Amino acid sequence: MQNFLSIRILTKALRLLCLVFLFYGLGGDFSASAQRLRIQDDLDFGLVDFSALSGRARLGTDSSITYTGGASGDGIGTAGRFRITGQSGTTVDISCTKNGKISNGTDIIRIRGVELFEGTTGVPYGGTGAIRCDGLGSNILQLVSGNQNSNRALIGARMLIDGDETDGSYDTLSSGGDPLVIEMVIP
Repeated sequence: MQNFLSIRILTKALRLLCLVFLFYGLGGDFSASAQRLRIQDDLDFGLVDFSALSGRARLGTDSSITYTGGASGDGIGTAGRFRITGQSGTTVDISCTKNGKISNGTDIIRIRGVELFEGTTGVPYGGTGAIRCDGLGSNILQLVSGNQNSNRALIGARMLIDGDETDGSYDTLSSGGDPLVIEMVIP
């Protein structure tokens, strides 16, 4: 599964807004002022199988996956990953949406409990140091550009499967999809 991350960059002084939908494999730099948010990896749950029962797939910020209920899978996932670059020493505030949706054009799978982790190692879903997203404008993390120890973050989330979805490739670009949004506010 792929394609469910978008970026919103706000500059308080200029109130500049840049909303970008990321497509699988594109990544890139998105900038406002002298700061840039560089997408390094899209959030990807990998191959998830489900039976007629509801289930969950939990993707940690360390890319580990656990399954419950009627969900199973190949255990191969990728945590979302981004970093802040630009004018060294600038602090930026990060907020993010709590939820998203992926779709195959017919059925929708809900993405909930989005988490961020500052750094490059991550933790299993719900682990110590992971910070739950609380909606846009609710800053949960500060990153500092130019500082290799505090300019990166990882993204994890959980997938809620009802059990009546059809097979297929699910993403946010299909009808009914709703991407996760990461907001960077530059003071």
